[in-house]
Amino acid sequence: MSTPEADEELVRIYVHLLDRDPPSGERMWARALGEDLYEVRNVPFEAYELNWGDVVHAVAPSEELAPQVRSVVKRSGHLTVRLIVNDDDLSVSERETLFERLNELEAFYEHAGGRLYCFDVEPQADYDEVRALLIAERDAGRLVFEEAWRPRPTDDAPQDLPDWL
Repeated sequence: MSTPEADEELVRIYVHLLDRDPPSGERMWARALGEDLYEVRNVPFEAYELNWGDVVHAVAPSEELAPQVRSVVKRSGHLTVRLIVNDDDLSVSERETLFERLNELEAFYEHAGGRLYCFDVEPQADYDEVRALLIAERDAGRLVFEEAWRPRPTDDAPQDLPDWL
């Protein structure tokens, strides 16, 4: 399971989310590797195309500000998936059972708050099996999910959002 080591020294880095209106950003934990390189050490809650363990090039615009991600230098093989659960159709015990099954498939989560959960799918996981489980749950109306390791969907892309969302 992807968790920071207890003795790891972590710093905050910043990712611009320029595709938001208004533009905003996300702070995330990282391990400094030197020469403006950082290894991401949490599951991104909002950023697309970033994953646990990715090595990024980030530069601090000043001493007071966190280093800002400029590019991904090396992919870790981890994949980020975000999901929102339907509290009306997915009880707490059913959610726990689902998350235990995802853990067995080597997909581990951080709770982002409310109904939002962000999953880190380990490199050795069978992503097709993880995805098939999420599709079945989505088709049953129990959750929606997005593959945040991919580029952000465009605003003109068709979206079939459920009534409960």
